[in-house]
Amino acid sequence: MILVTHGLVGAAASRIFTSNPIWAFVIGFISHFIFDMIPHWEYRIRSAQRDPTNPKTIQDMPLGRNFLIDASRFGFDALAGVILPILIFDAGWENPWPLIWGAVGGILPDPLQFAYFKIRCWPLTWLQKFHVWIHANISLQDRPSVGIPFQLLIILAVVGISFYFNNG
Repeated sequence: MILVTHGLVGAAASRIFTSNPIWAFVIGFISHFIFDMIPHWEYRIRSAQRDPTNPKTIQDMPLGRNFLIDASRFGFDALAGVILPILIFDAGWENPWPLIWGAVGGILPDPLQFAYFKIRCWPLTWLQKFHVWIHANISLQDRPSVGIPFQLLIILAVVGISFYFNNG
């Protein structure tokens, strides 16, 4: 899934269960893996070097021109994933921290993959193995006409459930 989806889902899930920023982060982090089990679309990562024995697994993301293009896309995507929950849930600036930390928790597992590519130490090694293992085997990568609307549907469902539990 793209980072904005993980951020919105993490913030919405944390909003359902807690107003504590620490628990919001934990719930957001867990939500990332739960929602990665669902078949989904992701944009192409230009700098990705894939494992020839398992093409769904990225081995590295070398620094260079393609990585700069990817990093700018990741940055915009992640920023939207943190800002949109505040706007959607109308947190104002009174107490946006649970939403922010839920969104950051939802996004963080993907940037940790980049850290794994560069450092390859425990606990990143374990987290990467888990992330690859739990990830959906069915990819909508080559089917954006299905994958993007499906991801929007996931966002609408989770946001709707969040509003139901917080207002109903």
